[in-house]
Amino acid sequence: MLKQRVSFFAKDILYYGIGNMLYSIVQFISMPLVVKNMDKVQVADWNILLPTGVLLAAVVTFGMDAATVRYLKDAEDEKQKAIIFSTGFLFEAFLALLVAGCLVLTSSQVCEALHLSKNQTSSWIVLMGWLPGIIMAQYFQNWFKYTFKRSLFVKLISVQAGVYLAGILFLKLTDQLSLVNVMLVMLTSQWLTAVAGFLTCRRQFTLQVNKKLLKQLLIYGLPFMVMAFGYNFIISLDRYMLAGKISKEEFAVYTQAVRITAIITMIVSSFNFAFGPFSLSLLGKPDAEKTFSRFHSYYLIIMSFLGLSFLAFGKVIIGIFAGNDYMDGYNFFLLFVSGYILYGLYSFAQLGIIYSKKSYLGIYVLMAGAAACAITDLLLVNKYSGYGTATGFLVANLVMVLVGNFFSAKHLRIKHNLAKDILLMLLFAGIGYAFIKISFSGNIVFDGMAKFAGLLVVMPVVFFFLLTNEEKNYLRRMVFKNNP
Repeated sequence: MLKQRVSFFAKDILYYGIGNMLYSIVQFISMPLVVKNMDKVQVADWNILLPTGVLLAAVVTFGMDAATVRYLKDAEDEKQKAIIFSTGFLFEAFLALLVAGCLVLTSSQVCEALHLSKNQTSSWIVLMGWLPGIIMAQYFQNWFKYTFKRSLFVKLISVQAGVYLAGILFLKLTDQLSLVNVMLVMLTSQWLTAVAGFLTCRRQFTLQVNKKLLKQLLIYGLPFMVMAFGYNFIISLDRYMLAGKISKEEFAVYTQAVRITAIITMIVSSFNFAFGPFSLSLLGKPDAEKTFSRFHSYYLIIMSFLGLSFLAFGKVIIGIFAGNDYMDGYNFFLLFVSGYILYGLYSFAQLGIIYSKKSYLGIYVLMAGAAACAITDLLLVNKYSGYGTATGFLVANLVMVLVGNFFSAKHLRIKHNLAKDILLMLLFAGIGYAFIKISFSGNIVFDGMAKFAGLLVVMPVVFFFLLTNEEKNYLRRMVFKNNP
């Protein structure tokens, strides 16, 4: 049974992970075209607009996507499913249009508060048109994911990614790349995805809205909305703290470092996407504790290797995605990559919270993380600028993992070798710091290859000493597909 669950876990990573990454991959592919054809002022405005849109989307979603799929599980027939689907969708669509309309009417005041350039008010208005589109597109995507329609999930994201990439290439070929036009391409990709989702789900729609059900969905979804907003707040707070305190050019370098290191989040998010259904299938089973403990070790070692590999070729990656003008952003990489790896550990830290069904405990964890981020930023931003806010991001993720483990331990105790984890993280920090401070060659490609070659020598040794014999044997059996 465990082997079968792990097999489903791997399949979910393949479908949901790759599907989830597809649009992000396309954005990264097109990033050089956008960044290298806009000045740093436009790049700075772009990198404050995007997190603002994500934060607004988290609020407007109101956890409705999570709530509808939870109530779908208890639905007895297709009519009930249609009512659940339509009630959640209509609420989200109405709220998205209402919020977008209000923010368009106050566009001048909002742009001033965000320190947007005065000539970018139109970009803000386009973003507000994008908001209802992304809300509806995400609703359909989550519906397909949790009803296990994997191929439809991937197809819908493929439409979104394909339209975005085609739009950026068209702007490049016609020499029309600008912030407003890039935002228009984003708007188009989301709305076409929403239309495609609507046509696919048209049989699910009904004009019957159950008010009692809506109230239940809102109550259930509220904690998820707070958690979604909370974490997006944590990863976005640095930009709001820095905006107006440093020049647009410095802000562009810092925010591009944030966006480039987000490559790591694609890997972590793929793991988190698949880990959710996998962990639910294991919770309460006799073998759960040992299995989670093993996967915790595997995750930390694999992500440490991937993170250090990313740091080894960091300058090459910046050259590809932004250009030499953004090379100073390399100095922030270690802090952000460390934070993203810790973010993945939170999946393990919240297992006890999920098992206890006390979702509100997740809000306390986020409040602790947000407070740690805000306090660190306020203490360090004036003196250390970007280093201070990047440290705030790292501290916030560390606090979330620690507090999450504290609450989870009361309901589900999973043994971890704390000394081993700390040793590995210290080793990661030491090697990562050396990669950033030491250059083995003036050629960034040769420098990256030299660092990576050293990593290939060190990591097998780390793997050998840090994994227990039981973990090694279990991994060996899984690789060779014997019954574990």
